[in-house]
Amino acid sequence: MRVRMVTRAAGPGHSYRPGQVVDLDPQTALAWLQAGYAEPIASTPAQQREQAVKSPPERRNLELQDLPGIGPARATELRELGIFSVGALATADPELIASIDGVGLATARRWIEAAQEA
Repeated sequence: MRVRMVTRAAGPGHSYRPGQVVDLDPQTALAWLQAGYAEPIASTPAQQREQAVKSPPERRNLELQDLPGIGPARATELRELGIFSVGALATADPELIASIDGVGLATARRWIEAAQEA
């Protein structure tokens, strides 16, 4: 059995780009879902509604720029790195985030911590 998912962030080793459809074994799919790398593809409207209900409401509506220190420009830069959600930021590599011009490791760690606490 394979699980079809769409990537939300660059996967481990950055072998996948955001928005790419991948077929994963169930164990890998679960790990990627928990890490924020990918989400299942909901193919019917009923599945889409069910998927929306399973997400905690506070996480569903929280945007990257809602976190302290991240404005619209920084949120755009994070998305360019493949970090599209607060959940993906919570599990991101600080060195990847620090690759943004003007963002150091200390700032990257603060953003990750804020995402983890959100």
